[in-house]
Amino acid sequence: MYIYYSTFVSGFENAVKDFLIKSLDKTKIVLLLDGLVVYTTTTDVNKVKELRFVNNTFILIKEFSDKNLSLDLMLNELVNNAKLNIPVLSVRQKTFRIITSKENQLSAVDNTLLIKLEEKIKYFTKYRTNRKKPDIEFWILLRSEGRGFFGMRITHNHDSAKSLQQGELRPEVTNILCQLSDMNKTDVFLDPFVGSGAIPIERVKINKYTRVIATDNDKKLVNYLQTNVQRMNLKIEVYNGDALVLPSIANNSIDKIVTDPPWGIFNKKSESELNIFYTQMLQSFFRVLKPGGVAVVLLGQRELFLDLLKDFTDKFILEQNFSVLISGKKAGVYKIIKK
Repeated sequence: MYIYYSTFVSGFENAVKDFLIKSLDKTKIVLLLDGLVVYTTTTDVNKVKELRFVNNTFILIKEFSDKNLSLDLMLNELVNNAKLNIPVLSVRQKTFRIITSKENQLSAVDNTLLIKLEEKIKYFTKYRTNRKKPDIEFWILLRSEGRGFFGMRITHNHDSAKSLQQGELRPEVTNILCQLSDMNKTDVFLDPFVGSGAIPIERVKINKYTRVIATDNDKKLVNYLQTNVQRMNLKIEVYNGDALVLPSIANNSIDKIVTDPPWGIFNKKSESELNIFYTQMLQSFFRVLKPGGVAVVLLGQRELFLDLLKDFTDKFILEQNFSVLISGKKAGVYKIIKK
């Protein structure tokens, strides 16, 4: 049984812990840090590497802990370690490279030590070095709290950052948001600020819904998503409409809302304008949600929205909230339930 570690969006520690336990068999959380979790599971490695709520997953080969730890110290220890227990998952994997990262930034290391470690991995695995386009990556990861990890990466990015549009969420974020909504196969699901469609597309991929509805007041985005949905053959109903009114949505008809409304950054709304905007949004959500319906909302204005929710205590219960980092920006995720 392997020991794994996965990286994820900072701030979602408790959510990721719960999702791991629900998704995998006999999961034991060994260590939970900000944006990283170490765990064991009896689930097959091929299922572990398909988890969509984490950024990347690795098989742990060696762990380090020292307040004076550095990448070169880790490299030196790996070079001089008697043996590296490196798993071989596929006979088709024949080339590798080593990636070194300090506090989530790729960092240069002593090249002599790096070459020595490459030679050692080649000796134990019979792999060949390929620093440009390898079959396998070994990562040496150094964190700010003096912990380090050496592991073999078993995942590939679901979508590269270059393929995402401005403001579009990564799949691992949309997956977490959808899972926080307590998904059910009978759900009528709505994203009223759909944008490019990342959230409803992820919800359809999870395959727990009766209907998935997506609306936006930007006709160009609606046309883009309608074309994309047809091309991908997805069952998503896409409409042009104002999320603050939702004229095409009946009262008490929606089970779950998961959405990423404007943060006020790209459209440069003032705080007072955002206050009015979010008030109208919550009123609209209250109208269309069924009693007990859930809304999961991702916002950049954390304090403003928390203060605003105090005016809606007769309408909503705030069940969970998370302070997270999305693309390097501070944000909040709020799970509210209609009374």
